[in-house]
Amino acid sequence: MDNKGTPAIFLSYARKDDAYVNIIDIDFMAIGIRLNRDILDIPYKSDINEYMNQIMKSDYVLIMISDAFLKSKYSRYEVLQLLKLPDFLHRILPVVL
Repeated sequence: MDNKGTPAIFLSYARKDDAYVNIIDIDFMAIGIRLNRDILDIPYKSDINEYMNQIMKSDYVLIMISDAFLKSKYSRYEVLQLLKLPDFLHRILPVVL
């Protein structure tokens, strides 16, 4: 959590689901919560794996589950990183699209 008590939420999704993700992202912003999202938080030419490893440092992970998500190697990597944590069940916020 940040110094204001706002939880750090990592957004895990497939890029093909951007239309849905944009709506959810805007809704969270409206209540003062900024989601950690790849298109906003990865600097140009940065290491994508380094970014994806941040999932382990987040308070929660909002997982946008879709057919595209389940087929994405990046999404699977993020989930595998999350599963390494002993308290992963308490961090997952699943949304089925």
